[in-house]
Amino acid sequence: MKWILFISITLLAVVSGCGHFPGAPDSGGTENRPPQTQILKAYAVPDTVAPGDTARFVCVIKDSTDNRFKFLWYIGQGKVLDAEYSNTYNGYVSNTNTIKWEAPIKEGSYSCDVYAYNGSKDSVSVDDVLQITVKQ
Repeated sequence: MKWILFISITLLAVVSGCGHFPGAPDSGGTENRPPQTQILKAYAVPDTVAPGDTARFVCVIKDSTDNRFKFLWYIGQGKVLDAEYSNTYNGYVSNTNTIKWEAPIKEGSYSCDVYAYNGSKDSVSVDDVLQITVKQ
């Protein structure tokens, strides 16, 4: 009987520790609820830039007029120019659906993960990945 209780508690602890994505707001047990919004598209303008040039990353969501939404941007290379880095989320947070990005000096293909959530405790985040090429 003690083993069954031990295994049950261990399994419950493991399952309850799972999240939607690293560093994002806690979903508060909303795994079975549908997302509160939908990302229609995420893209870079332009989609190809020279090393050191600037591009704009855009995330278009279904609820674009709802100003409660925040956007979390995760990109490992380059420099985000107009969003604040958050240690809480380990990424850049913006109140708008766009950010400016300065390309790194090294040519290549880069991706950016973007998450949208409305900031409420029961928010279910949605995410997408956009691609950009840095080429001379």
